[in-house]
Amino acid sequence: MPPVHPRTSWSLVPPGWTRRRFALGVCAAFALPALVFISQVYYSTLAEGGRAPVWRAVSVQTGLWLIWAALSPLVVWIIHRSEMMTRRLMPRLLLLTAGGVFCAAVQSAGMFTIYSLAGQNIPGNRAPTLGSFFQGWLVINFILYAAIICAVFAILYYNRFREREVAASELAVQLSQAQLRALRMQLNPHFLFNALNTIAMLVRKEDGHAAVRMLAGLSDLLRYALDDDAADEVPLAGELAFLDRYLAIERTRFGDRLRVTVDVDAHVLDALVPNLILQPLVENAVRYGVAPRAAGGAICISASRTGSELVLAVSDDGPGLADEASMSAGVGLTNTRERLARLYGVTGTLAIANASAGVVVRITIPYHTAPLVTRLAS
Repeated sequence: MPPVHPRTSWSLVPPGWTRRRFALGVCAAFALPALVFISQVYYSTLAEGGRAPVWRAVSVQTGLWLIWAALSPLVVWIIHRSEMMTRRLMPRLLLLTAGGVFCAAVQSAGMFTIYSLAGQNIPGNRAPTLGSFFQGWLVINFILYAAIICAVFAILYYNRFREREVAASELAVQLSQAQLRALRMQLNPHFLFNALNTIAMLVRKEDGHAAVRMLAGLSDLLRYALDDDAADEVPLAGELAFLDRYLAIERTRFGDRLRVTVDVDAHVLDALVPNLILQPLVENAVRYGVAPRAAGGAICISASRTGSELVLAVSDDGPGLADEASMSAGVGLTNTRERLARLYGVTGTLAIANASAGVVVRITIPYHTAPLVTRLAS
């Protein structure tokens, strides 16, 4: 017995449809040709000068298409069975053809029965016979069977295409969430070690109040950063609040050596930005623009709206970097670029360059206030 190859989802109900809605759609699909043929029979009878037997046309055509409606589950089963067979084409074609001959024969026999019961003559005003129906309608019914086969395949592959689209969207969200979780776990170990060293230094100085304050701040920071329920995107106001917790710890380390300016337009505070998007940039500015210098340095964090874009910038007044290509290849910046690409495609960019004093990093994303999941679903 040949192996059965598992296939993808076999649901004929389109995504977003209920079974009831789909059933009504199938009934409408069979009712439409019945109405067309009823009208054709009615007007052709009128054209011939005879009386139009509406009830007879309705009963005959309704019966004919009800037979096809009754055969449709068998057609679906034949398609399903053919897909479960070996991948060789010939056995599948033989099954589909045999099923077509059987369905066409059943339909022809059913047509003969309906015509006979309704007292309806066939074209040419001849009384119906079983042989005449098989001779005249077997091929036509086989063609109708082939049309139903094509319709079922079209619905099936459309549903699979839609399922792949939905799966791709869900995968994009999952990848973004996984990257966010990785970023949370990647809060620079240097920062954690330095924070703990600063706490140890405060304890040695017997500055218990400052040590407790710093421990509480570090606890809040880690609790937020490691929260698995955090969204991919947060309002800019929330991102700045998290950044303020981070900077409070860094200010304890550097004191007056660290000077921070926040220049954010009030009307963009409700804009959504990637969660934890600014912390790695500020951390780089502290590490390379402030820490190496005895006098410390200044960091500026800004956000503004330009048309349909939101521009976030982090700059420092440090010595800058001689090789801009190498500074763009850091783990934090690479991670940030990949997150922007997954969330916004080509509309999310990160640019880094030496400024007149220090380095400036700019992030440009679409300005929006609707959550990412809502936009993906649409």
